[in-house]
Amino acid sequence: MSATAPRTSRARREAVSIAAWWAVLTLALRLLGHATGHPAGLAPSAAAAALFTAIGETGDWARRRWKARRHGRPKHVQASPSRSGDICEPKYRVIPKPCSAGSVPAIRS
Repeated sequence: MSATAPRTSRARREAVSIAAWWAVLTLALRLLGHATGHPAGLAPSAAAAALFTAIGETGDWARRRWKARRHGRPKHVQASPSRSGDICEPKYRVIPKPCSAGSVPAIRS
């Protein structure tokens, strides 16, 4: 299995999701136009749906970026010192959190 397989399947899933939202929104806009007495053709409905989908996806992307920047890394994950050219060393290492006395079950014999 190649290293790019998860990224490809994630990209495919996202593309299918966006296409499904676009199709549903196109149908909803067309039906809404007919219900209000202002019927629009399929092309204008599809164009409006594409615009709304692009705005929604851009907003979702900005929200995820804002959340990631605002929260940063968890305290128990620290960046490891990186050496240039060393690709085998992980970028982050997880430092185990210390256990409190109440969180560790007592061992009984």
